Amino acid sequence: MNKKTLKIAGWALGLSMAVAGIGAAVGTTGLNPIETKAVATSSTTFALINDTADLETGKSYIITNGTSGTVKAISTVTNNNNRKTVDAEVSEGFITRGSDVMSLTMGGSAGAWTFLTENYSSSNGYFGQGNQTGSNYLKIYTSLGSGTNGDTFTISFDGDAAVITSTKKTSRNLMRYNSQSDCFACYSSGQNPVYLWKEVEEESGVAESVSITKNAEPYIGETIQLTATVSYSGEKEDDHRVDWSVVSGNSTVDADGFVTVGDAESVIKATAKDKGEGDSEIYATITLTPLANPITNIAFDTSEAKTEYLTGDGLDISNIAATATYASGNTREYALTKSNFSGFDSSTPTASQTITITAIENGNKYTTTYVISVLAKPAIVFGTNYTKLTSTSQNIVDELGNTWNFEATFTGDVSFTNQPDCMQIGTKTKTVNSLSFTLDFDQIDYTIPSLSAKFGGYNDTAGTISFKLDDVEIASGELNLDQDVTVSASQQVRGKKLEIVLTGLNRLKIYEISYSAFTDAQMVQNFIGKYMHLNDSEYEYDKNNPYVGLCDAEDDAGNTPWTLARDAFNALFPEQRELFLTDAQYVSAKERLSAWATANDSQFGSDDKGNSNVLVHKAYKTTLFNSGESNNNFDVAVALIAGVGLASVAGFFLLRRKKEDR
Repeated sequence: MNKKTLKIAGWALGLSMAVAGIGAAVGTTGLNPIETKAVATSSTTFALINDTADLETGKSYIITNGTSGTVKAISTVTNNNNRKTVDAEVSEGFITRGSDVMSLTMGGSAGAWTFLTENYSSSNGYFGQGNQTGSNYLKIYTSLGSGTNGDTFTISFDGDAAVITSTKKTSRNLMRYNSQSDCFACYSSGQNPVYLWKEVEEESGVAESVSITKNAEPYIGETIQLTATVSYSGEKEDDHRVDWSVVSGNSTVDADGFVTVGDAESVIKATAKDKGEGDSEIYATITLTPLANPITNIAFDTSEAKTEYLTGDGLDISNIAATATYASGNTREYALTKSNFSGFDSSTPTASQTITITAIENGNKYTTTYVISVLAKPAIVFGTNYTKLTSTSQNIVDELGNTWNFEATFTGDVSFTNQPDCMQIGTKTKTVNSLSFTLDFDQIDYTIPSLSAKFGGYNDTAGTISFKLDDVEIASGELNLDQDVTVSASQQVRGKKLEIVLTGLNRLKIYEISYSAFTDAQMVQNFIGKYMHLNDSEYEYDKNNPYVGLCDAEDDAGNTPWTLARDAFNALFPEQRELFLTDAQYVSAKERLSAWATANDSQFGSDDKGNSNVLVHKAYKTTLFNSGESNNNFDVAVALIAGVGLASVAGFFLLRRKKEDR
């Protein structure tokens, strides 16, 4: 029998190992291999025979009319007097029998062979020529014997053709193929020869030795792949399996040979199993000595880190990743906690704050930094959630620490009632003459980008709500019978005193009052943090001008960092624009914005509305006399004045001469 080698290993999905495998010694059990034979009827492959030595009792055969290509074979389809045919394909000298090709089991002995058919009329039967001398039959009978029973046959070979002759009669006894009637029957002479095919028996392979290789070094905590190579005899590779097991140690191995390496020396066993009547065991073992697997590097990814915070916010590390590289060369996620971070402080606004990430492993420090900005908290809400009104004149401290003065006047007594979702003042029968909430910013100008209040009331006529800044109304609304209303200021304002006044009410419900208030410095810091991208290295790719960067990169809406920054800068109040341009702490942002303006043919100047220190296109000239700049309008004006002057002088001399001529 031939010897073959079968490699049996687990297949990993997406597992990539870089280290070359190293072999291991082979061990055996000392048991004798048991060779097993396949059951004859289990095969469906048949080979052509042309020698009487291949005639064996108990073996399976088929009969055809040819030896190559598409041939006619005796069919399992029943027919009374002769045998119908079915196509069969010859491939590389073999026929793979389909279910409609009749398999015949050889019986008897030399000179008196029998053909036992399969599943004829729900039982087996024997071929016979029908005891005929006048008809060409090949029938099936339930038993052997004289008369109309199954026959015995002699079989010889003429080249590849089988000469199959019934012993019952001396005529119409030669099995042949009739091409005109497309059937097999017994004839005296003529017709076409037949061919005999024997079932191919495959020997089950028997394992003779096993060897094991590994695809990587056994670093602690890593997964490596073991491959068992089985040398075996026989033809059938699928007659083997390999069982993996741990003989000693704390490593683990799965059914496919993947080992998770423990921290103790481990012995892994691969046992080759023969499938058949008996199981012989041939095995090998491999000893895995674990290698230390320390972290050799930690890489941090802050590309998705949160970089814009509001005052009072906590540090957010959810989008920051770290990857550890081990001595094995493999990488795994490294868990970070807030204890790995330092430098975070959101108590006050800042345009630039450096956060440091540090991890220490095996005495080695791995660190990186990234930059955030802290903006002033954009919205503060106060009202029933934080303050309970108890009198008609009192101070209220909001969440920002600013103090509001509440004043109210009534006709008659007034009550303050805490409702589940609001504070109620007065009743339907008691008139609230007026109420006011006043916030005085201690003579410092604050910018109010947002202001809203939600009230509900009851009154005989429409009550009024008015928002005032420095005693100038900036928004107003009406409060009608038992209807809730929210009034909001529609534009950003700047001033020193903010006031909310309500009049003409019987009863008032206060749900909430919210506002934003920023100093000029906070407004400038907010602008820088949101629009100037000082902490983004992608905006510094131009080595010749590091302040230009990606200022013209369009977003999905067609906006660019330059256009967004230009519009936001121009929307600042004059005092804030001047602070940006003159305060030394903003010099980096100023240089970047100036570079962006130059790259887009713009500059700081005045617009046609009289606004100074705004960004305008260079082609636009802001005033007729714009000192320090070349101005076409100015040149024209000078020329016009000069022309008028020359004309006046010429006229003067002309009149004088006329007088002298008189």
